[in-house]
Order: sequence, then structure tokens, then C-alpha cells
Amino acid sequence: MMTKKIAWFLTAALAAASLTACQGSQKAEGTQEAKTQEAGSQTTGEAPAGTSGDGSELVVAWWGNQVRNERTQAILDLYSEQNPGVTFDGQFSEWADYWSKLATAAAGHSMPDIVQMDYKYIKQYVNNDLLVDLTPYIENGTIDVSDCNEDVLNSGKVGDGIYAICNGINAPALMYNKTALDQAGITVKDNMTLDEFIALCKEVREKTGYKTNLAYNNNEIFVEYFLRADDVIMYEDDKMGGTAENYISYFKLYEDGIRDGWVVDPSIFAERTIGSVEQDAMTWFQS
Repeated sequence: MMTKKIAWFLTAALAAASLTACQGSQKAEGTQEAKTQEAGSQTTGEAPAGTSGDGSELVVAWWGNQVRNERTQAILDLYSEQNPGVTFDGQFSEWADYWSKLATAAAGHSMPDIVQMDYKYIKQYVNNDLLVDLTPYIENGTIDVSDCNEDVLNSGKVGDGIYAICNGINAPALMYNKTALDQAGITVKDNMTLDEFIALCKEVREKTGYKTNLAYNNNEIFVEYFLRADDVIMYEDDKMGGTAENYISYFKLYEDGIRDGWVVDPSIFAERTIGSVEQDAMTWFQS
């Protein structure tokens, strides 16, 4: 069972290594970093004595590609340099493998001390008493969130507790080969409607032979944006928002795109590891 000493170290590590990335004016849509402890452990807002420089090692787990792994490890190494006696056992995995390993560790009461947590799963882990409520440490100043945007900070909130501190924010973007489209005389305008976007994709297919990857394999995110355009909130009051017709329209967008030939065929993703950046096909040429 984890001790209060470990719980305090987690918040201390977070305060030094993670909060600098928690500034901005947008609500977090991407990753969050949460503190974990085994079910049944107790935490308080007081830092126990003797928790600095005593040779403690913390297990830190995250997902990502090699670039992210190297940068995360560099942060952990820097913290250890600035706090002699505190070391980290860094453990990383690809996206899909990460959640399987974390679920297994949770079932075996062997959760890492610090984990990266996606906001899709945070409530599940909180409900199973697997994450530490950081509120006491925020209130007593152990974790300084004075520079954090309130909406970003609240993205790690479940009920009345804060169980994760966001270590970065992101936003959806449209990426395309400007050189290829310029050569074909195709203009990509800003702030397109969905109908304008579909017309653009058909034009790209006709003039260049390229198909569009319309957020394929990221549908749990894109569907929320799609529904929001019709003032529908996907998850509200612990139930699905909208009507069946709202969701049918979403799936019909893909059905029509695949049938008409401007959406990338799903078969090319069959052997791809979900979440692997190296295997992500930004564009595919299909004649």
C-alpha cells in the first residue's frame, strides 16, 4: 500500500515538472497528467517530515513515441538533478499497450506512482479509487496553480476533486500538402463549412488523386465536434446527448465519403497500431 510520503512526493514532482505547461486560454482537449495511488491509501494536505533526499524512487508511466519519451525522461532527469535523492523509474508504451498495462497494474494494486491520464478515462479511475485528489495540496500551496487557466485546470476535475493536472493543451487542425494543391490550382480557405470542406475534398481527389483522412481512428474526438455544430453535447448528465438522427448523420458522412471516393479507405488502417505516430498516414495516394 502506498504511504502518505509517496503521495506528497507525487504532488511535489508535479509542481516542479508539470505546471509550467498549464498556461493558456483554451480548455484542454488532449492529455492530462494525474497522480495515482492504490485503493485504500489515505492522503492529507500536510507534507510529512523526512520526505526529501531519502533515496525515494518514483515509477512514472506515460505513452508516446520516441521523441516524447526522450523529452519526458529529460524532464525527470532534470528534477532529480535539482532534488538530490529523488529518482524516477520511467516506463513508456505505445497508446494501445499503455492502457492495457495500466488496467492490469490497477487490478493488481501495483499502479505506477505517477501516470499520464487521458480525460476520457479519468472518471473511471477516480470511481475505482485509483487516483489521489490533489485539492488539499493545491489549497495548502504544495502545488501552485496560480498561473493555470481555470478551464484547463478544471479539465482534471471529477466531482469536487482535482485528480489530474494538465501538462499541455492542443486543438484540432487541418493539415494538407500545400505544394501539391497549389500546383493543382486548389485554394484552401479558412473557416469552411462542412459542405465547403466536402466540396474541397472532392476537388482534391479529382485533380490530384489524393484522398482525405477525415479524422479516421480519432472518431471519439471528431464526433464530439461534429455534434457540437448542431448544439448537441455528446455526454451530459451521465447519458448520451442528442438523438439517433444526429449520430446517423455523422456515420453517413463517412459512408458517403468512402462510397464517393474522397475518404481514405478504412482497409489501410487495418494493420496500423492505433496511436502510433510513426504509422500515421497523413496522406495516401490512391489512383
